[in-house]
Amino acid sequence: MPPTTRSHVLTGQHAVQLAEGTVLRFFLARGDEVGGPGEWGAVTDAEFQYAYEIALFDPAGIAVGELRPNARRVHVPLDSVVGVGGFLWADGAADAGGSGGSAGVMTTNGKTPQDCGLLLAEFLVETGGAA
Repeated sequence: MPPTTRSHVLTGQHAVQLAEGTVLRFFLARGDEVGGPGEWGAVTDAEFQYAYEIALFDPAGIAVGELRPNARRVHVPLDSVVGVGGFLWADGAADAGGSGGSAGVMTTNGKTPQDCGLLLAEFLVETGGAA
């Protein structure tokens, strides 16, 4: 019997509308690389997925060619802030000033993290630079 649903694939788009109408949007914070210092930058679903997967591993291990679990990584569901199924992750590699490291947010309500009140600077202060 043939499958009744389509396979899930990355689209290469920043905003992805699902069949039921939900709009997924993807954002990263990586120092000066995306969005500038202290800001969430819009990225594609593929860029977000790649950064998410890299954050699963210890950055010190990656630097020497070893894959080790990242004990500092955090993953926080944010249903009430950015929409049902939305979340934030951080690799835990930033210093207290927010330098280094990376963090990402997927919103499911079609809004930016800033529109949802999720400001990167506040997140860094509250977590001591966990991003």
